[in-house]
Amino acid sequence: MEFGNIVRVFIFVLFALNVAKTELDCRIQADIFFLLDNSGSIGKGNFRNIIKFVKSFPGNELKIGPNDIRIGVMSYHTFVHSEFGLDEFEDLESFRAGVRRIKYHGGSTRTYLAIRQMYRRGFSTENGARSSVAKICFVVTDGYSNHKYKTLLAADTAKKRGVIMFSIGVGHNVNMEELRGIANKPTQDYVSFPIGRDAYQFGIAAFSNDAYLEFNLNTNLNSRSLLAATDGISYRGGGTNTDDGLRLAHKSMFKSTNGDRTGAPNILVVITDGHAGDHSATVKEAKMARDAGIKLFAVGVASNVDWGEIRQIASDPDDDHVVAVSSFSKLKEKIETFTKKTPIKTEGKDKLSSRLS
Repeated sequence: MEFGNIVRVFIFVLFALNVAKTELDCRIQADIFFLLDNSGSIGKGNFRNIIKFVKSFPGNELKIGPNDIRIGVMSYHTFVHSEFGLDEFEDLESFRAGVRRIKYHGGSTRTYLAIRQMYRRGFSTENGARSSVAKICFVVTDGYSNHKYKTLLAADTAKKRGVIMFSIGVGHNVNMEELRGIANKPTQDYVSFPIGRDAYQFGIAAFSNDAYLEFNLNTNLNSRSLLAATDGISYRGGGTNTDDGLRLAHKSMFKSTNGDRTGAPNILVVITDGHAGDHSATVKEAKMARDAGIKLFAVGVASNVDWGEIRQIASDPDDDHVVAVSSFSKLKEKIETFTKKTPIKTEGKDKLSSRLS
């Protein structure tokens, strides 16, 4: 498996999904609904971030129009507000202007009502839905609905009706169990989080005979550029100077000039077979990283992993910070277990800086 594909396991691609394309001109077509949590638990600050995310979602590469992408939005709290239907906007600027007009309300979190209204009315021909294109729904929420059972039942009904369900976690105390229940399977492909300055940031370093900075936290601030950058990473071969990779991460990459943010938890994921060229230096650099407040995850890959070294790299306890896979091709099968251990709950902090080495 190419390195870029390994990193893809950790990064959600907002539009790597089953959209329909016409055979004549390869035009991307999909009917998409956003269900935005507008409740009191989200708060005004997070709701502003949600609005920014939805406005930026189509990007400049995707065309909104009657024969292209159609997007509708509902927001919900105690009640459901149909902000606009699928056929209301015919270009990107009018769509963004419509999103900017959405107001924050507060109240309870009746996610199930929004999901029901989405599949009953949102994806109706009267509301601009088309029978021949993919139906996709993004539920943007903290995952704490007032009626979990009703929410999961409504999501299951939507899936049975052919709606591809994605869930996007927002805030500092995300209920991952409920988000996984809302989303299609496999959950690692349909449960995600926004990428950007006010959300999750990723940087990558690689190491062999030396350590190589691929890109910093503030270099790729959307999923498309992030994936394009990882696809450009080349295999180098050579030795295993894990200590150099760790040193580059904790001394350079986790700096404010390179995108690190005050108050954002710092996470470092080390993917290796655990046979470092200099074991003592590797253990020393890992300790320095942990002492600097960086949470270290170690992913051991191959059948002859040095588990003693892997455990000395990772933060404690090992059960929460060490992941084992027999080969790179098996890495994706383990990722859901890994993501369950990633500290989405961040003790009052709603930003995350992450890095893969």
